Amino acid sequence: LQVADLSSVRISDYFDDAFGFIDSALSSGGKVLVHCFMGISRSSTVILAYLIARRGFSLADALCKLRRVRPQVQPNSGFYRELVALEAKQNNSAS
Repeated sequence: LQVADLSSVRISDYFDDAFGFIDSALSSGGKVLVHCFMGISRSSTVILAYLIARRGFSLADALCKLRRVRPQVQPNSGFYRELVALEAKQNNSAS
């Protein structure tokens, strides 16, 4: 995915494509490598969103899990707001 690391970018526009790719790879027994230039904001946002949307994690739990293996994870402020919104959407749909 070609995504700029800017807080004004709506990274959530790319979630469905990313989730589809990850789901497809995992269901066929494959592995997935998600990366960006620094491995801090864009790639971590995609993985955090996947954990929230597909694995039922809270944002706090997803951050803890990811930071255990990549301590420098820090989505930019705009991406973080989108993760908060995704978590709220998931919580509303689960109710």
